[in-house]
Amino acid sequence: MRSATNRPVANLLARLLSWWASYLAWRGLYGLPLMIGHRLKHRFARRRYTVSDPALGQIWLRPRSADLHVFAQVVISGEYTTPAAYTARLQARIDAVTAQGRVPLIIDGGGNIGLAALAFAKSFPTAKVVSIEPDAANHAMAVANTRSCPNIEVLRAALWSHETTLDLADGAVDTWAYQYGEAGQNAGGHTVDALSIDSLIARFPVAELVLLKLDIEGAEKQALQKDADFWSARPIIYVEPHDWFDGHSCSLTGLLSQPGYHDADWIISGENILAFPVITRPVTQAG
Repeated sequence: MRSATNRPVANLLARLLSWWASYLAWRGLYGLPLMIGHRLKHRFARRRYTVSDPALGQIWLRPRSADLHVFAQVVISGEYTTPAAYTARLQARIDAVTAQGRVPLIIDGGGNIGLAALAFAKSFPTAKVVSIEPDAANHAMAVANTRSCPNIEVLRAALWSHETTLDLADGAVDTWAYQYGEAGQNAGGHTVDALSIDSLIARFPVAELVLLKLDIEGAEKQALQKDADFWSARPIIYVEPHDWFDGHSCSLTGLLSQPGYHDADWIISGENILAFPVITRPVTQAG
């Protein structure tokens, strides 16, 4: 029987092997020196540093933060990359909206440091990508990382059921796990404006929502209101549920209540659920 004192070492080796495997899948044998370089920068860099990806270019990360883990999920593991047939379906949606004289809109809710928005913008350059990030430091990093893409707009805000002001509910967690709640939770003045998805879309009157990505740390139920207007467009949904958070069960009730998604194709990708509704005719955003 393995002693308990050996478990931390075994866990560390398992994590390192997992990292190495992901880097090998990403860049082949060159992945090993890349992994070592990234880990050293993450541990010892004194200020923000850069890494690069063949498709996305130069990316800024902060040392000793969750940024490298976010990079591994979005870029190396490609959690928002779908099989070719589904990528083609999203591209077909974008082309159909463009043909109608409207602007295809991709909303990246919980944009963090902008990597998902960057990936969407590079993959679908004719779409408008709006990244929503409530944390000021993450927002600044997202602006830096997406500066080269004119089809990305980064907003400092949170997604909620209605327009309001939210407080930071837990500032003790890492930068990718901040939770916000209704104002009055004594967050030391750390507040942010909140928008509903409908009020966000209203800022872009010639746009039609084709993809909604949500990684908003337990606010899915508030954002995915079942009576919201945006459901009429039947957007593709990428969402990371957080039902295991205390008080955040049934987070996808609004999504599952929509008849347009009952016959959707559902894909599990890492921590995310991807829903591709079947579109049998051109759909135009309500309003």
